[in-house]
Amino acid sequence: MPKPKPESKPRVSLTVVRVKAFTAEGAKFNQAFLWDLDVPGFAVRATVDGSKSYIFERRLHGKTVRMTIGPVHAWDLPEARARARELQRMIDKGIHPRAEEAAQKAAQERKGLTVSKAWERFEPVAEEESNDFATVKSRATHIVEHLGDVLFSDLTRLHTDAYRRARTAEKASIATVNREIAFLRHLGYYLLECKLIDANPMAKPAFLPEDNIRSVVLSETDFTALYQAAEPALKPIILVAYDTGMRKGEILNLRWNQVDLKRGTIELEGTDTKTRKARTIILTARVKAALKAMPRSISGFVFVNSETDKPWVQIKKVFFRARDAAKLEKIWFHDLRRSFVTKARRAGVPETVIMEMSGHKTRSVFARYNIVDDSDRREAVRQIERAQRQK
Repeated sequence: MPKPKPESKPRVSLTVVRVKAFTAEGAKFNQAFLWDLDVPGFAVRATVDGSKSYIFERRLHGKTVRMTIGPVHAWDLPEARARARELQRMIDKGIHPRAEEAAQKAAQERKGLTVSKAWERFEPVAEEESNDFATVKSRATHIVEHLGDVLFSDLTRLHTDAYRRARTAEKASIATVNREIAFLRHLGYYLLECKLIDANPMAKPAFLPEDNIRSVVLSETDFTALYQAAEPALKPIILVAYDTGMRKGEILNLRWNQVDLKRGTIELEGTDTKTRKARTIILTARVKAALKAMPRSISGFVFVNSETDKPWVQIKKVFFRARDAAKLEKIWFHDLRRSFVTKARRAGVPETVIMEMSGHKTRSVFARYNIVDDSDRREAVRQIERAQRQK
């Protein structure tokens, strides 16, 4: 709907009395304007509901610019007129008042941009873009707790070193702290893109070397013990992880419209995966049977917390209860994915196929999941000996 043009009225010297007496009675567009004689473009606007406000209207680069200065009851007439003159000076310089206001607001935000405020700005973006927002939020929570009051642009190695010592005292692992500092670097690049900082002070953070390469692989016997000890809601989740190699986030965010039980597949779009690459998951018979037996939630998600009727966000506690009951205290949920990769390779599946199935993008990362132990080496020797005997 086009903006109604102000009715043509003679200009008068606005006074408090005239402003008070002015109404929109009889106006064609439910509003009326009383223009000031002293400051061109300055007026009081009245609407049929009785509200009044001071406005300023001029043309800039061939277009009409109308700005609301503020309600009459909140602005004294001299203050409103002075603001109109200020807006006119911007127009005279070819500056759009709204652009100037945005620049001033951004400058003020830049000046007081603490780590805490930076996270407040980034949080809705992270929630929309991240496939594992719970993890991102957890890292941000620790960062804000220790560094929230520090101006982001003032961050130095001294801050990250102190942060590392504090988190280590809280029993956080080196790998965990490295990921949290990496999040701080990512946050800095976001602020840089938004032009809220001139340079990212966390562009080259110092990371401590990690000795966290795990080699735990669950045998079928181990998995059976874990499965039997798991609570009913957890059973299909860990079965999908063990038999498909899907990541935890991919499983917990799975929707029924991605599952085709007739074809025995799960279709993951690029937005569903860590590597942003779509892939098709082929289901084992027991996974198909488990999914077929599950009730359908109106939420559309496959795995739903019965207590909240919402998709699972975190299953750490329920998983730990199962592993402790099965006397497998040293395993993590992610070991299920590693187990899938290793058992597939031992079954003779080509590595390139396994990488497609598990969604590993690079050979170097895949190698960390493909565990080779003494049983593999012994089998290799047996194969060599069989080949030698055949010559």
